[in-house]
Amino acid sequence: MTEIVTEAPVDATAREAALDIRHSVIVQAPAGSGKTDLLTRRYLRLLAVVDEPEEILAITFTRAATAEMRARILRDLEAAAGRRSPGPDDLERIALARAAVAHAERRGWNIFEHPQRLAIETIDSLCLRIAQDRPFLARLGGHFQPIDEADPLYALAARRTLEHLGEPDGALGEALAQLLDLRDNRLSDCASLIAEMLKVRDQWVSAFPLSRKTAMSEDDWEQLRLRLEEPFHREHRRVLAEAHRLLTSQPAIERQLLELAQYAAGNGNEQAAWLDGVSALTATMPTVHWHAVCDFVLTTDKKWRKSVNVRQGFPASGRDAKERKRSMEELLLWLQHTPNLLDALCAIRRLPPTNYSNEQWTTLRNVF
Repeated sequence: MTEIVTEAPVDATAREAALDIRHSVIVQAPAGSGKTDLLTRRYLRLLAVVDEPEEILAITFTRAATAEMRARILRDLEAAAGRRSPGPDDLERIALARAAVAHAERRGWNIFEHPQRLAIETIDSLCLRIAQDRPFLARLGGHFQPIDEADPLYALAARRTLEHLGEPDGALGEALAQLLDLRDNRLSDCASLIAEMLKVRDQWVSAFPLSRKTAMSEDDWEQLRLRLEEPFHREHRRVLAEAHRLLTSQPAIERQLLELAQYAAGNGNEQAAWLDGVSALTATMPTVHWHAVCDFVLTTDKKWRKSVNVRQGFPASGRDAKERKRSMEELLLWLQHTPNLLDALCAIRRLPPTNYSNEQWTTLRNVF
């Protein structure tokens, strides 16, 4: 006789914890890892204890996912009731389904005659049902349905927004006027921009408390400005810290770079002059100093300098000129062979400003 032994999945403990209906859980797993199977088991376990099946609500994103989950649950319930033969991989779920079927029979649910009592639906259908059940609260009347393609509605909302141009509301009128000025008074272009913003509102609406009834105060806007500028500051700190780590891995190289920059500054290199008086590179020194470092060792097309001449502050003649030029070329050669340093310095050049200009901030306020 052959005995088949199956190995438990490595996350068996986590899966079992997710089936504990006394607690709420969040399941995070990649596609194809069995999330739907796990949710089906949890649903079956809940069916065995609730008073009515409508007390359980399963929400999915798509109608296809809704149909798949409903079919799985009904298939397991039918197998548990002897209406179909279970598959070889269904036995664990069938045990849960038997408890659910027995409970349903005691409660008189008639679940097979009324499968719609299993509340498994999409987010859209749930919202529609809530709105239809509470028309006064939803402020909606008549017949309405969710739509898959909302672009025409976004365009309509944009046109209705632009219809307020010139009305007494000073803030809105001023904002619309500036938006039109930015787009050369092209109304259709502005309407398209507003419609596109609405289409991706999930990406920005949480940053602006636009849904509240009172207007944002100046303090609110200032706090918002600081919050929106923080990613710029964070990226500056990250990029400069990495460049600093690579450039200061050997203190002798750092000292040589600063000494040669000061020499070049004394010979007319205006960019190197920003480093005159800098005794050590730090991750927190002004960005203009870091740009001076980049310009000192890189060409404008983001490559290492191969050589230097009088334009970079290294004249051909003069006291110890040849020695300084040779030292600079040796430094460049060493920097060139430092892994990731070129990318780090180029990243400094790509950094945006850490703050919005006043003109940019005014535009941003008006747009939103």
